[in-house]
Amino acid sequence: MIVSDSTASTTVHIGLKLADGSFFPIFPEVFQGSKKLTLTTVRDNQESVQIDLYKGIDKEVFEDAYIGSLIIENITPAVKGDVEIELVIGIDQEGNLHARAVDRKSGEKQALSVSLSSLAQRASYDIPDFEIETTVPPSPVEEESEETLVGETYPIGTEDRRRSHLKKKKGSPLGLILFIILGLLLIVGIGIGIYFLLPWFQTQFGGTPSPTVVVASPSPTASPSPSPEATAAEDAALSPDTETATEEASTEESETADGSTLDESAGVWYMVVRGDTLWDLSRRYYRDPFQYMKIADAPQNDIKNPDLIFEAQRIFIPNK
Repeated sequence: MIVSDSTASTTVHIGLKLADGSFFPIFPEVFQGSKKLTLTTVRDNQESVQIDLYKGIDKEVFEDAYIGSLIIENITPAVKGDVEIELVIGIDQEGNLHARAVDRKSGEKQALSVSLSSLAQRASYDIPDFEIETTVPPSPVEEESEETLVGETYPIGTEDRRRSHLKKKKGSPLGLILFIILGLLLIVGIGIGIYFLLPWFQTQFGGTPSPTVVVASPSPTASPSPSPEATAAEDAALSPDTETATEEASTEESETADGSTLDESAGVWYMVVRGDTLWDLSRRYYRDPFQYMKIADAPQNDIKNPDLIFEAQRIFIPNK
């Protein structure tokens, strides 16, 4: 193939981007058929060659019209210019571009197939590390067989991405343990809060009026029975005022006596108000809510259910 530099072309071509950044056109983008080129290395002992295909006009490459790349690795070490890489490139009737590059010495090859009609614009890539061998003219235009050149594109980069494997991230066991511990602490905190705050909420329901404490009056002590003569003398000496005082004392005794002899130092009487519980009364008088059964078991109280007391009910609270 003879390339003429004297006549500038305005037709869009498909070609190669050379090492110096210039564009080497191969055929117009509307071309159908195939062509064969011979490429070579630009450095001694070069191990790989990257062939970048672009669109361009004359020697100007369209940086945003990148088509694809072929990479040949494991090239036989040799001085620059001795390695010969055969490139066969063409366009079929469906508008698909096929390219195949083969190292004649090592047999390494790479193939590429691209649909030009659906080709998206891509960013520019690195400058390739090859040049057109000027000493060996390209072969004449040849019609290749109808067989479609197929193969997967080789990824661009220093590492073969086809050999990389995705590794599943493992969750940190420390994070899971901390999450479980926090959950347990939250559950324990909620339980403690319910246990201690529930009685407080019960007390606050409807307000907490000041407790009304009723001090039990001491029971009158029994006195020895007087003789009949002394009784008659006393009856004669009693005035109406003395009889009234005796009746009031008897009435007070009947109101405070409940079948047992009480001493003022044994405890206090309390009038239940709305919202009271034995738990609250135990905490108020004993500083310990767990002593509420001491109030419930007092013989002066007729409490069948420690969890149920009534408003205006008189409850005797024994001393601690």
